[in-house]
Amino acid sequence: ERRSDGLSLFCFAWTPRRGYDEQLLTEVRKQYAKCDGHVFYTDKDSGGDEDPDFVRVELPAQKVSRSDKGWLYHRNMVGLMPAWSHLLSSSFVDAHDWFINSELDHFLSPARARKNIAQYMEVAQAPEDVPIVLMWGNAF
Repeated sequence: ERRSDGLSLFCFAWTPRRGYDEQLLTEVRKQYAKCDGHVFYTDKDSGGDEDPDFVRVELPAQKVSRSDKGWLYHRNMVGLMPAWSHLLSSSFVDAHDWFINSELDHFLSPARARKNIAQYMEVAQAPEDVPIVLMWGNAF
C-alpha cells in the first residue's frame, strides 16, 4: 500500500549469492525491512535457499563459466538489467513511488533516503508524473 506522503520505497539488490553475499544478507534484510517492500534478485543457476524475498532471473550467456572465480567480476549490470526488466514488468511498480537499488555491501538507510527524496522534490522543477533518477553514489 502506498504511503500518503508519496515516499513509498521499494528496495532491491542483485546478488550472485556468493558465500560472502550470503553472510551479508542478515544485516541487509534488517535495512531493507525499513523499506515498504524489497526483493533480492539472483540468477536461475545460483545456489541458496528458495527464500520468499528472492527472485531468480535469466541472465545472458557469458564467456566465463559460472563456476569460475571471476564470473561477473565487475559486471553487475549483467544481473541488474534482467532484474530491472523483471521489476518494471511486475506489480511492484504500481505499489511504490520510489525504487532504490543498492549493492549488498553498501549501507542503506531508508529513513535518510526518504528525507533526501523529500528535500529534492521540494526544489525539483520536474512534473510529478515524470520519472526521475537520483544517483547518490556508493553510500550516503
